[in-house]
Amino acid sequence: MLCRNCNGSIGPEDGVCKVCGHPVRKGAKNWPRFVKMAMVVLVLGAGVVFVVFYTQGRIDFGFLTDRGAAAAPPVEAEIPAENIPAELPDPTAPQNVETVPIVRDEETRIEILSEIYVAATVFISQFPQTPFISNTGYLFDLTNETLITVEMLSATGLIGYEHLEEPKLLLFLRPADFAPFDEVEMPNSEQMTIFVGHETITGIGLYSSFGYQEIFRENLNEILLSYMPYGGEIVRPMSAHPIFQAALGNLNQMAGQDHDVRYLAFDENFVFVTVSRVGESHQLQHYVFRRDGDEISLMLANAEGARHPAQVINHAAPNFNFELLPYFEIGRNTLRVPDDAAFILEELRAANFIGADYEPEFAAVANFHAYLVFPGNQAFLGILGNDWVFRQVSGWQEAEELLWEWAQEGLVPYSLYILRQE
Repeated sequence: MLCRNCNGSIGPEDGVCKVCGHPVRKGAKNWPRFVKMAMVVLVLGAGVVFVVFYTQGRIDFGFLTDRGAAAAPPVEAEIPAENIPAELPDPTAPQNVETVPIVRDEETRIEILSEIYVAATVFISQFPQTPFISNTGYLFDLTNETLITVEMLSATGLIGYEHLEEPKLLLFLRPADFAPFDEVEMPNSEQMTIFVGHETITGIGLYSSFGYQEIFRENLNEILLSYMPYGGEIVRPMSAHPIFQAALGNLNQMAGQDHDVRYLAFDENFVFVTVSRVGESHQLQHYVFRRDGDEISLMLANAEGARHPAQVINHAAPNFNFELLPYFEIGRNTLRVPDDAAFILEELRAANFIGADYEPEFAAVANFHAYLVFPGNQAFLGILGNDWVFRQVSGWQEAEELLWEWAQEGLVPYSLYILRQE
């Protein structure tokens, strides 16, 4: 037997330890301390294991339930592929802590729509220099080529996260386009208007400056489909084409003066044309015609006078394809008055391109380019480097290709507006 105090050996008749003098308890099991500690840990560990097993069994796995009968072990369900996210969520993004869908009464839902409408109106008013258009029916920033969404309004702080609890539509539509549908009452206005929508039992609820109304889903889809800017192939015709002749004839008749066509393109729905009056090549004017076969009718005149011509065109015709527009900024150019072409003529004469008495029937001069057409369709394209350099071209198509090549090489800006399409 060992002493409890010093682990020294003691006999069965000893009353005290002969080593340390510690009294000996008769009948006591004087095991070493580390043995006792191990026994305590073992006992406690066994208790913990029992509690964990019993608790986990009853709560998580269903063991020892139904009067002690063991329940069947769980089966792992296979997750459908469509439910697997394409990418992991952004951990810095605001998280919705709700675990069940939020159900709100219809009055509250309409109030949320009205608050989003106010926020969208405030948002676009903060950018007066930015042209906002309707892109297939949705509010769109043309300058930055950005779709305006409810999530964007929330990110700017104009609305709260509660406005994102269910999907919303942020539309940019003309009230007059609702006219064919009896379930809504809108003024006969072609001014683009913000509409905020959500899904209802019967269709789509829309809130705007005209209040809240509901429209059948298929009718709203019909409006959005009419805003699709697809008109088929875009054609840049020669002067003999019927559409070319129709547009030029209309403009000559309206103005009572002949015009030079500087640019013309059309698709199945529209014709866009840029002209200048004969002898006034520095003054460009832009017109849009609606097209029905070979018949055309004027839709918009003098678009160059607007601050944002593309916006004006879109508001007048939401399905107008911007691919019809020329490769220069409408309403802004650096053309000089025709009298400035006199020094260009001297350059051509000095290079023996033309005779001394040769006068152009068309001349357009910009800061770095010049384009002149003489009788007999003899055309010259000039570029200004250290000096003027001229190339004789077969016509506007070859000149356009050269201008593009020079722009790609960084020699000069792309100044398509100096040409005459013929």
